[in-house]
Amino acid sequence: MGPLRDFRPPRGILVASSITAAAVTYLAALGRLELLTTGNFASSQQVTAGADLQVANLRPAAEQQQQQHQQHQQQAHQQQQPSGIDTGLALSRLEFEKAGAYPQVTSQRAAAGIDDGVVAPQQQQQQQQRLVFEEKLQELASAADREDEVAHSRLLWERRWQQLWPGQAWGSEPKCQEWQASIRPRDFRSTWVEERLRGLPAQSGVEIGACQLRVSMPDNVQMRYVDKSADAEFLKSQCFAKDGAQRPDIVDDATRLALIEDESFDLLVAAHVLEHMQDVLGTLRHWLRVVKKGGLVFLALPDLCDFKYPFGDRLRLVATPAHFVEEFQDQNASRRNFEGHVLEQGVSVAGIDSLRAASGLPALNRTGNLEDLESITRNFVAMNADADRLTTKMTVPLNLAYSTMEHFGSYCEDHPHNVHFHLWTRNSMHGMLSAATELFRPLGLTFVVEELHTAGRTEYNMQELRVALRRTG
Repeated sequence: MGPLRDFRPPRGILVASSITAAAVTYLAALGRLELLTTGNFASSQQVTAGADLQVANLRPAAEQQQQQHQQHQQQAHQQQQPSGIDTGLALSRLEFEKAGAYPQVTSQRAAAGIDDGVVAPQQQQQQQQRLVFEEKLQELASAADREDEVAHSRLLWERRWQQLWPGQAWGSEPKCQEWQASIRPRDFRSTWVEERLRGLPAQSGVEIGACQLRVSMPDNVQMRYVDKSADAEFLKSQCFAKDGAQRPDIVDDATRLALIEDESFDLLVAAHVLEHMQDVLGTLRHWLRVVKKGGLVFLALPDLCDFKYPFGDRLRLVATPAHFVEEFQDQNASRRNFEGHVLEQGVSVAGIDSLRAASGLPALNRTGNLEDLESITRNFVAMNADADRLTTKMTVPLNLAYSTMEHFGSYCEDHPHNVHFHLWTRNSMHGMLSAATELFRPLGLTFVVEELHTAGRTEYNMQELRVALRRTG
């Protein structure tokens, strides 16, 4: 499951999306849409100015409603005066109320089974939608105050398409700009692993999903390989390897490793595998289980904050630690979240051409059979060739259609092995591993994080997170 395994473009059924005239009017006033659709983004000052311009264009009835709303705010907050962005939010709320254009989503309170009163189902749904929309408006105000372009652009996208951004139920903003300067110089995975193992006594190791890019080991390490099939043609198709892939010694499911006994190996390696697991912590538990006390687990994963990664992963939200805990503790959680994760994968694939358009690059040639290995390989080579020309801006283009995400995401329902169910930043990985230490301890499984860093791109590898865990008990 090396880098080539991570990019197969999905296919699916186009689903139409619509946007109201009221939403268009407000967005035009808010932020110069022509800039946003090319990957640029208006500053919070421009947004505020756009909201002020909208005041003059409201009909008298809307002005009266807006005045009533301001009076209500003044009563609630006594002498507090609304700021420019508060005015913009009030106008936005009025426009959406008049058009009935609330996002078609279910609130988190409803998902949790919280009943806000005995009301008719339709009224309750409207109440739930209103609650979510009010929360999003407050987030918009907060984002504008922080001048957080990424969060701000995502909220504007939600306004246009009247949909919550995929992954909102369990995701948060990656905040990639806060730590990009700490990326280590580029090196190869083999170099990283060998430096830690060379000179040690004889070691036994196992690598999961090596495909055609197995990690080279020093002479003192004897490796075995695990994959879910030993069929050469199957491995060739799944690994996107023209010349074949590493034939496994053990045919087993990577999520449980049921055929491997506890403490069987000194080390375990998994490069670009964990992101394909639905229950990440459940999988990690079994990977640690088969390693001896004092042994190491080496993980390499895509870095969501890779500015030059040629796919749209970097447009996605990052899952919170609580999400991984839920899927570990509740056996049905991964099943419930499956469609949402599939849609997130749709973001990754649909984002390719949006990023290319924002960078002045032509769209990829997607003609022919999307399952054809030759066409996939050509696209991969073309994307990597243009990687250094991709824009470093992380904002979400407004022209990234929701229906396009659904179109590509639907393919993944039948090809879950190609889905990035989860992605991480360095900070989010640290949070997830901290949660895992508490969850695993009652199970008699303890570990420490010996390394967690970001490695720069190489000719063969994307920028990636690298983690070294040592089992302690």
